[in-house]
Formats: sequence, structure tokens, C-alpha cells
Amino acid sequence: MTATSDEIAALRVEFERSHRRPARALAELLLLGNVILEDHQLLEGKTGDAFEQFVLQSLSDQGVEVGEFAAAVKALGTLRATLAELQQLPD
Repeated sequence: MTATSDEIAALRVEFERSHRRPARALAELLLLGNVILEDHQLLEGKTGDAFEQFVLQSLSDQGVEVGEFAAAVKALGTLRATLAELQQLPD
């Protein structure tokens, strides 16, 4: 059985409750940006390094500690994996 929209919303709300907005946004930006850069074979090298510096500077500008950011990145990865698993359950 696939996840209902209410179940998906509840997981998202829990993620939002547990992590501040700048940490969530930058975690999502990092994950998506890394995928895009990797797809274009730009993750390793000057462009990937510049992207990483942008994210780190943005964290600093927003007052987000590295540990807080790491927790948000980990939680976002877990959220995405959980949603993917729920979608794979048979009806």
C-alpha cells in the first residue's frame, strides 16, 4: 500500500519541526545541487568546490552550526529514503 498524502505530510511536518528553516533549505540545496553537478560531471573540481563554499558561507551567514546542518542533511536523507520505501509498498 502506498503512503497516503496525510502520511507523507506528517513525515514532512516532523522534519520541519525538528530542523530550522535555513538548515532544511540548505540541506535540500546541497543534496539536489550535488546530484545535478554529478550528472554534469562537475561535482569534483572547481565548480563543485565553489558550490560547497557557497553552501558553507550561506550556513555561516544564517547562523547555522555545522552539526545542526549535518543533522538536517541526515534527516532529509532518511525522510527521502522512507518516502521512497513507502511508495514501493504494494497496494
